Amino acid sequence: MTPELRKDLLDIKGVIEKQIRDDVQSGRTPKDTIKTLFEKLDPETVKWFFAETVKKAEWDGRFYRRTKEWAFEFFHPLLSEEDGSRYGQISDSIVHRAHVNQLVEAIIDQKGMGTNPFRRS
Repeated sequence: MTPELRKDLLDIKGVIEKQIRDDVQSGRTPKDTIKTLFEKLDPETVKWFFAETVKKAEWDGRFYRRTKEWAFEFFHPLLSEEDGSRYGQISDSIVHRAHVNQLVEAIIDQKGMGTNPFRRS
């Protein structure tokens, strides 16, 4: 991973975590949070962060089966080659995993947003 990409990913992670934290405190719904994140950032990159977060904690029963299936099917052509287990996770000390599940469910439920144009066959 290049230093530039690492910095970009850490910056994006920070934006995602801050948006989630701010939205939880203001009572916004997971659907609203995802909509805002997709407007601020590249939707495929946001999805990659959520997919990597779920993959790292696949043993966690707070993630629905559908959430886990979505995460393991998700593929980003550039970022999937990077070390997602190291740089692509939303911190569980900032965002509770049960809330991550709700956010991923909001992605899946948005028409066409849960799909991935790069999906592995």
